[in-house]
Amino acid sequence: MTESFYQALASGDPTQIQRVTAPATEQIAARSEAAKTAIQTEMPRGGAKDLAVQEADITKASQIGGMQAQAYLGSFPALAALGGQGIGLSTGEISAALNAFSGASSSNQAVAQMTGAGKAQTMGLLGALIGGGATVGAAAV
Repeated sequence: MTESFYQALASGDPTQIQRVTAPATEQIAARSEAAKTAIQTEMPRGGAKDLAVQEADITKASQIGGMQAQAYLGSFPALAALGGQGIGLSTGEISAALNAFSGASSSNQAVAQMTGAGKAQTMGLLGALIGGGATVGAAAV
């Protein structure tokens, strides 16, 4: 079972990689949707809100891609360790498996930071627009 998991990852077949990483991918997608819901309810309408939603989608895609790349790259050392030790998991193999999916667990922090950053960007953008409008208004007078 463990060996087939790593073989699916090591195959390089995108369909196989997506199949075996689906639980982590679903967690990332759920966190991203929660962040987008928070953005929709907490931010005022406008370009900054639209940008924050788009950035949430970009972050989600980046996290999924990074997690799948880590899983793919981590599969080779794990298969080598499995081949060298026969049946059973060693501490190193367990560590390799956990490291392969560390991207999914770090997405919790990224989503929380993204929500806070979205609010900060909105306030910064509004300040810049107000400041730019004041400069244009002063120049017109």
